[in-house]
Amino acid sequence: MAAPKGNCFNPAGRPVGSKSLKTQQWEYFVEYCMSEGLERFSVELNALKGKEYVNAFSGLLEYFKPKLSRFNGRLSGPEKVEFVIRYDKEPTGEDRS
Repeated sequence: MAAPKGNCFNPAGRPVGSKSLKTQQWEYFVEYCMSEGLERFSVELNALKGKEYVNAFSGLLEYFKPKLSRFNGRLSGPEKVEFVIRYDKEPTGEDRS
C-alpha cells in the first residue's frame, strides 16, 4: 500500500525545508566553480592564443546564448545588418594574435 501524499511513514526523515544531500553538493560545486575554479579557468583561457582562443571562447558562448537556427530561404528585399563590437580596454599587441 502506498503512503498518502505528504507522509512517508518515516518520522526520522529529513525535516521539511531542509536541503537534500544532492542540493548541498550542487551548491558546494557551484561555489567552487565561481571562486577557485573561475580563477584557474580564466588563466587557462587567457593562455590560449589565436584560433584556439576563438574556438574555446565561441564554444562557451553557446551556454549563454544558443546558436540561431539556419535560414535557408529568400528575403523579400535588402536587409540592413549592423554589428557592434565593444571593447572594455584597448587591445595590446598580445591580444591581436
